[in-house]
Amino acid sequence: MAANVDAVFVVGALNRDCNPRRIERYLTVAWQSGARPVVVLNKADLRNDVPDVVRATESLAPGLPVLATSTLSSEGVDQMRTQL
Repeated sequence: MAANVDAVFVVGALNRDCNPRRIERYLTVAWQSGARPVVVLNKADLRNDVPDVVRATESLAPGLPVLATSTLSSEGVDQMRTQL
């Protein structure tokens, strides 16, 4: 439970369990909370088609930030910090 939340980070892993419909459902809940959703696609180091997945996710979430991140390579970490 939280109060006065400005942003909600919807995180999905870019592994075999990557499910765009799940992200879409979480975004619906985030919007209903009144907070601003930010989509984080983590484990970007596991895929070669990350730009394609980001574009597909952006079509589910028009106008929202969609960040691809990897803790191994630090990809997207600076972009995520700007959203905090």
